[in-house]
Amino acid sequence: MKKKLMVTWTLLAAILLAACGSQPQPGASQGNAPGGAQGGGKNVAVYAYPSPPIVDPDPSSCFDMTIATLLNVYDTLLRYDPDTDTVQYQLCDSYEFSEDAMTWTFHIREGAKFHDGTPVNAEAVKYSFERTIEKGLGASYIWAPVDHFEVTDEYTLVAHLSYAAAMDLVVSSPYAAYVMSPTTMKEKGDDWIAAGNEAGSGPYYIESNTAGKQVVLAKFDDYWGGWKENQFDRVVIQNVSEASSRRLMLESGDADVVSALPAEDVDALSGNKDITIVKQSSFENLFVTMNCVYGPLSDLNVRKAMSYAFPYDDVIQYALGGNGAKSTGPVPAGLWGHSEEGEVDSYHYDIEKAKEYLSQSSYPEGGFTLSLTYVTGIEEQRKLAELFQNELRKLNITLDIQPMTADMYTTRGQSERPEDRQDMAILVWYPDVPSPYTFFYTFYHQQDPISFNWTYYANDELDALIDQADILSATDRGQSIELYRQAQQIIYDDAPAIIAYDLNNVHCYRTSFQGFESNPAYPYTVFFYECTRAAG
Repeated sequence: MKKKLMVTWTLLAAILLAACGSQPQPGASQGNAPGGAQGGGKNVAVYAYPSPPIVDPDPSSCFDMTIATLLNVYDTLLRYDPDTDTVQYQLCDSYEFSEDAMTWTFHIREGAKFHDGTPVNAEAVKYSFERTIEKGLGASYIWAPVDHFEVTDEYTLVAHLSYAAAMDLVVSSPYAAYVMSPTTMKEKGDDWIAAGNEAGSGPYYIESNTAGKQVVLAKFDDYWGGWKENQFDRVVIQNVSEASSRRLMLESGDADVVSALPAEDVDALSGNKDITIVKQSSFENLFVTMNCVYGPLSDLNVRKAMSYAFPYDDVIQYALGGNGAKSTGPVPAGLWGHSEEGEVDSYHYDIEKAKEYLSQSSYPEGGFTLSLTYVTGIEEQRKLAELFQNELRKLNITLDIQPMTADMYTTRGQSERPEDRQDMAILVWYPDVPSPYTFFYTFYHQQDPISFNWTYYANDELDALIDQADILSATDRGQSIELYRQAQQIIYDDAPAIIAYDLNNVHCYRTSFQGFESNPAYPYTVFFYECTRAAG
């Protein structure tokens, strides 16, 4: 099985910059007035967000930080819980699958409504997934295992697959797995959605959207989950690109919750009794890809020398301000399939070993230059590059650090001609589906055309291992993990990339803002329905 990865730059920029994109339609839009729901009350939550809250509002194609808005407006069938490695029921209240994982039956929650007042049923879910597949944009590739959907009764949807897959994880994705109202989508059309409107069934609807600046969400009174005292009547997600401004808003009480604060700002907040700071592992990690097919890095011993010369601890301490942990493999800590230190081999900083491997290469004295690209404006990556540059001088290797615009960076990485590509590039990733497969496939699986395998690494054995591990993830999780560990050993042996660190999530919020629990499978997202304002 080979899945075509159709990742857009929008996702990568969101991950790298935590602030990207432009609103597709200028001006302000007013959300559709839900049937019988006006979201009254005065309990308002404010999220100071590092990006425009709406970039691509289309639930079929969104592949960017708009998910912080969409996940409060649309429902998915299930939601992944990383603490228990299980799924929570959303629009689906039960499901089962065949022994071979080729047939999945989802029972849709009865009584749920869309914001336009029409019922959520199996036909609506089928329409939603088929619309996403037909558009073929964003993360629509997550539906690759599906041969067809079948509605067997009003509230039962059956997915028939062409190969086994963990569809419970697929329908939990924060991308391309949203359920939308067929009535609204057909009556209003794509342009209406693109203007910043929605057709969801989630706890909130879009009351207003000021392009690129803020979105106001109002509670949907008929939400299937019901409402309790002190839940938020309205939510304001406001684009505040400057970290210092987000911090000041939190300190003053003008914001309830903020994300993506630099380490120095988090430290400054640590003594404030009115603010809670929670640090935890994310599903986000950083790689330095190495060009395995052209130039000095086509030599395995040079790649191993680079892997030992990389200053892992210094990067975490000085570039990240301690806000991360050394990676032990491609799968970040906390996600199933992750391997701890000692379970598999991994590289660490050892400049003497780096010299030893370089001496065994075709370039025993060094004396060459390597290019390293990253997206301009990302301070942590600039510091990383400079720390690495200093270490490579000890090997008589010159590192040419090349910050680039997002478009130039991507164009170079995806160049057809090997000689036009960079030697190394800094990439950050988090999962589309909560599975190790996305980390292995994205950077190491053969791709045609090239998406983000900027190692240009090609290994049929590895491809077969990770494809089989993905298939087994539905029926034999233990064997799937074992295959991923075998794949990780191959990656260690062949050293196509430097797996640098797993990033920590740092969440800062007012102590009066209660009920917030970060879920790394849904980055930068606050599920406001689960949150309340402390009484008094």
